[in-house]
Amino acid sequence: GGGFGRAFDNISMMTALGHRVTIAQYHPYSEDWCDKDCVKKLTDLGAEVVLSDWEKFYQSRIGFFDIVMISRPSTLTISFERWREFYEKYPFSLVYDCEALWHRRDYG
Repeated sequence: GGGFGRAFDNISMMTALGHRVTIAQYHPYSEDWCDKDCVKKLTDLGAEVVLSDWEKFYQSRIGFFDIVMISRPSTLTISFERWREFYEKYPFSLVYDCEALWHRRDYG
């Protein structure tokens, strides 16, 4: 999408600084979201790309993540209560960044 360059730069900087980065999407995986070349670019940076159900994945790692970034208004709306439940078990920082990751792709 239109915001991929900005998001990719952010991920690139985070991994370059030595942070472990995991990328997952709320909706079931499709190549429309990130095709094989896209996944390779991300994993070449050292980022982990999760193609399975985000909720089961996160639940298996409660307490592992210090920061969770959500990049779509609709995703935050749908998943907020679940994130709150996770937060109550193990607090984390929530970054809500949808400027280029969602707006430009869906509304051009």
